[in-house]
Amino acid sequence: MEKVTLEQTHALLEKLADYVTDRIPRIENKLTELETRLEQKADKVDLLRLAEKTDGLQKNVDRLDGKMDMILEGMDAQTQQLDIIRTDMKAIGGTLDLHERRLGDLEQRTFGYRVRDKGDKYD
Repeated sequence: MEKVTLEQTHALLEKLADYVTDRIPRIENKLTELETRLEQKADKVDLLRLAEKTDGLQKNVDRLDGKMDMILEGMDAQTQQLDIIRTDMKAIGGTLDLHERRLGDLEQRTFGYRVRDKGDKYD
């Protein structure tokens, strides 16, 4: 085996010191840059997931909006039908009151008195 001299040991120590002072910080910088890139890519992946969830939520909102429109249209149709029914009820009530008055007048002329009381109304 060769005999290791003091100069060789000193040269090896200098190489080791240069490696530690020069190369290791560069390696650490590269690792830091890689970590930063990985974090940015993770952020992009998170943004893509968030965009997908947002699209899903938008579809749900659109579907609910369509259902709400259908419900409102149905309620509007019911309101229109109720208005027509109320109008018909008033017309029928007025017609019945007119016929009742005419029938009372006919009873008055025929029998001399009214069979039905005057205050009754069909409302």
